[in-house]
Amino acid sequence: MAFLLDRMGDPLTVFDDLMGMQESFNRLFSDRGVRSVAREYPPVKVWASDDEIVVDVEAPGVDPKDVDLSIDGTVLTVKGKRMLPEDARERTYHSRERFFGEFARSLNLPYRAETAKVKAAYRNGVLRVRIPRAEADRPRRVALEVN
Repeated sequence: MAFLLDRMGDPLTVFDDLMGMQESFNRLFSDRGVRSVAREYPPVKVWASDDEIVVDVEAPGVDPKDVDLSIDGTVLTVKGKRMLPEDARERTYHSRERFFGEFARSLNLPYRAETAKVKAAYRNGVLRVRIPRAEADRPRRVALEVN
Protein backbone atom coordinates (compact mmCIF):
# COMPACT_ATOMS: atom_id res chain seq x y z
CA MET A 1 0.00 0.00 0.00
CA ALA A 2 2.88 2.35 0.73
CA PHE A 3 4.00 1.85 -2.87
CA LEU A 4 0.63 3.09 -4.12
CA LEU A 5 0.65 6.12 -1.82
CA ASP A 6 4.16 7.13 -2.95
CA ARG A 7 2.96 7.21 -6.58
CA MET A 8 -0.33 9.09 -6.03
CA GLY A 9 0.87 11.94 -8.23
CA ASP A 10 0.21 9.88 -11.37
CA PRO A 11 -3.43 8.67 -11.46
CA LEU A 12 -2.83 6.42 -14.49
CA THR A 13 -0.05 4.55 -12.68
CA VAL A 14 -2.32 3.99 -9.67
CA PHE A 15 -5.06 2.72 -12.00
CA ASP A 16 -2.60 0.34 -13.68
CA ASP A 17 -1.57 -0.98 -10.26
CA LEU A 18 -5.21 -1.59 -9.28
CA MET A 19 -5.89 -3.39 -12.56
CA GLY A 20 -2.83 -5.57 -11.93
CA MET A 21 -4.14 -6.44 -8.47
CA GLN A 22 -7.53 -7.38 -9.95
CA GLU A 23 -5.88 -9.65 -12.52
CA SER A 24 -3.91 -11.33 -9.72
CA PHE A 25 -7.10 -11.98 -7.77
CA ASN A 26 -8.81 -13.34 -10.89
CA ARG A 27 -5.94 -15.78 -11.44
CA LEU A 28 -5.97 -16.77 -7.77
CA PHE A 29 -9.68 -17.62 -7.84
CA SER A 30 -9.83 -19.08 -11.35
CA ASP A 31 -11.08 -22.60 -12.06
CA ARG A 32 -7.65 -24.17 -11.53
CA GLY A 33 -8.64 -26.84 -9.07
CA VAL A 34 -11.15 -24.61 -7.27
CA ARG A 35 -14.81 -24.71 -8.20
CA SER A 36 -15.91 -21.23 -9.23
CA VAL A 37 -18.57 -19.62 -7.07
CA ALA A 38 -20.14 -17.98 -10.13
CA ARG A 39 -20.78 -21.31 -11.87
CA GLU A 40 -23.85 -23.33 -10.95
CA TYR A 41 -24.07 -27.09 -11.34
CA PRO A 42 -25.82 -28.66 -13.03
CA PRO A 43 -26.39 -26.13 -15.82
CA VAL A 44 -30.03 -25.53 -16.66
CA LYS A 45 -32.18 -23.96 -19.36
CA VAL A 46 -35.62 -22.66 -18.32
CA TRP A 47 -38.43 -21.29 -20.47
CA ALA A 48 -42.10 -20.67 -19.89
CA SER A 49 -45.35 -20.20 -21.74
CA ASP A 50 -48.80 -19.33 -20.47
CA ASP A 51 -49.42 -23.05 -19.83
CA GLU A 52 -46.17 -24.53 -18.53
CA ILE A 53 -42.56 -24.12 -17.49
CA VAL A 54 -39.94 -26.37 -19.08
CA VAL A 55 -36.63 -26.96 -17.33
CA ASP A 56 -33.74 -28.81 -19.01
CA VAL A 57 -31.08 -29.99 -16.57
CA GLU A 58 -27.78 -31.13 -18.09
CA ALA A 59 -26.71 -34.23 -16.18
CA PRO A 60 -24.62 -36.54 -18.37
CA GLY A 61 -23.36 -39.60 -16.56
CA VAL A 62 -25.93 -39.29 -13.77
CA ASP A 63 -28.02 -42.38 -13.10
CA PRO A 64 -31.71 -41.34 -13.12
CA LYS A 65 -32.19 -43.40 -9.94
CA ASP A 66 -29.82 -40.96 -8.21
CA VAL A 67 -31.94 -37.88 -9.04
CA ASP A 68 -34.53 -36.37 -6.71
CA LEU A 69 -36.95 -33.64 -7.86
CA SER A 70 -39.21 -31.63 -5.58
CA ILE A 71 -41.38 -28.53 -5.85
CA ASP A 72 -42.21 -26.42 -2.83
CA GLY A 73 -44.37 -23.43 -3.68
CA THR A 74 -42.54 -21.77 -6.55
CA VAL A 75 -39.15 -23.44 -5.95
CA LEU A 76 -37.97 -26.45 -7.97
CA THR A 77 -35.10 -28.38 -6.37
CA VAL A 78 -33.00 -30.94 -8.24
CA LYS A 79 -30.69 -33.14 -6.15
CA GLY A 80 -28.54 -36.02 -7.23
CA LYS A 81 -25.07 -37.43 -7.52
CA ARG A 82 -22.67 -38.43 -10.22
CA MET A 83 -20.57 -41.36 -9.14
CA LEU A 84 -16.83 -41.46 -9.71
CA PRO A 85 -15.88 -44.35 -12.04
CA GLU A 86 -14.72 -47.43 -10.11
CA ASP A 87 -11.24 -47.37 -11.64
CA ALA A 88 -10.75 -43.59 -11.22
CA ARG A 89 -8.22 -43.98 -8.39
CA GLU A 90 -6.02 -46.13 -10.63
CA ARG A 91 -5.85 -43.47 -13.36
CA THR A 92 -3.43 -40.60 -13.71
CA TYR A 93 -5.52 -37.64 -14.87
CA HIS A 94 -3.98 -34.84 -16.88
CA SER A 95 -7.23 -32.91 -16.90
CA ARG A 96 -10.51 -33.56 -15.13
CA GLU A 97 -13.23 -30.97 -15.68
CA ARG A 98 -16.27 -33.12 -14.99
CA PHE A 99 -17.80 -32.75 -11.55
CA PHE A 100 -18.33 -35.89 -9.43
CA GLY A 101 -20.24 -36.16 -6.20
CA GLU A 102 -23.51 -34.83 -4.84
CA PHE A 103 -25.23 -31.74 -6.20
CA ALA A 104 -28.32 -29.70 -5.45
CA ARG A 105 -29.80 -26.85 -7.44
CA SER A 106 -32.89 -24.78 -6.57
CA LEU A 107 -34.66 -22.59 -9.10
CA ASN A 108 -37.34 -19.98 -8.50
CA LEU A 109 -40.22 -20.63 -10.88
CA PRO A 110 -42.05 -17.63 -12.39
CA TYR A 111 -45.41 -18.91 -11.08
CA ARG A 112 -46.99 -21.70 -9.02
CA ALA A 113 -47.06 -25.21 -10.44
CA GLU A 114 -49.75 -27.85 -10.77
CA THR A 115 -47.54 -30.29 -8.86
CA ALA A 116 -49.74 -33.34 -9.44
CA LYS A 117 -49.18 -33.02 -13.20
CA VAL A 118 -45.40 -32.48 -13.32
CA LYS A 119 -43.60 -34.82 -15.74
CA ALA A 120 -39.89 -35.57 -15.94
CA ALA A 121 -37.94 -37.56 -18.54
CA TYR A 122 -34.22 -38.33 -18.84
CA ARG A 123 -32.75 -38.71 -22.34
CA ASN A 124 -29.19 -38.40 -23.64
CA GLY A 125 -27.91 -36.90 -20.40
CA VAL A 126 -30.60 -34.22 -20.18
CA LEU A 127 -33.36 -34.25 -17.59
CA ARG A 128 -36.43 -32.42 -18.96
CA VAL A 129 -39.02 -31.35 -16.41
CA ARG A 130 -42.41 -30.10 -17.68
CA ILE A 131 -44.26 -28.15 -15.01
CA PRO A 132 -47.87 -27.16 -15.78
CA ARG A 133 -48.92 -23.75 -14.54
CA ALA A 134 -51.44 -23.81 -11.67
CA GLU A 135 -54.94 -22.95 -12.87
CA ALA A 136 -55.22 -20.16 -10.29
CA ASP A 137 -52.08 -18.50 -11.72
CA ARG A 138 -53.07 -18.65 -15.41
CA PRO A 139 -53.93 -15.42 -17.18
CA ARG A 140 -57.64 -14.93 -17.77
CA ARG A 141 -59.41 -13.02 -20.47
CA VAL A 142 -61.90 -10.54 -19.17
CA ALA A 143 -65.00 -9.89 -21.28
CA LEU A 144 -65.87 -6.25 -21.75
CA GLU A 145 -69.41 -5.10 -21.30
CA VAL A 146 -70.55 -2.67 -23.95
CA ASN A 147 -73.32 -0.26 -23.00
